[in-house]
Amino acid sequence: MEKRGYTDAPSPGAAGPRELLVDIGNIAELNTFLVLDAIRSRGQAMRRELGADLRLSPASVSRIVKRLLMAGLIAEEPGTGALRGRTPTILRFVGPPGGVRLDE
Repeated sequence: MEKRGYTDAPSPGAAGPRELLVDIGNIAELNTFLVLDAIRSRGQAMRRELGADLRLSPASVSRIVKRLLMAGLIAEEPGTGALRGRTPTILRFVGPPGGVRLDE
């Protein structure tokens, strides 16, 4: 389990520096759940929408979407033509109704 953290200066009257440790694995798992839940609840979504709504970087969304595609929980369909740039794809939930388990 990888942990990252920081120590900052103590606030006035505090006994010493505070330390915050974050379990990176839990954050990745939470973000995966959030992306999957957003696609499932909306019926469809595009990567850009997911990133903006969930405040995730494009790289994080792509990594999560790739994992969900490989697990067979979502499908990718061609979207309508974009005014400029790459034509966006539409992501749809195709997993089983009810609970879903993602194993590493």
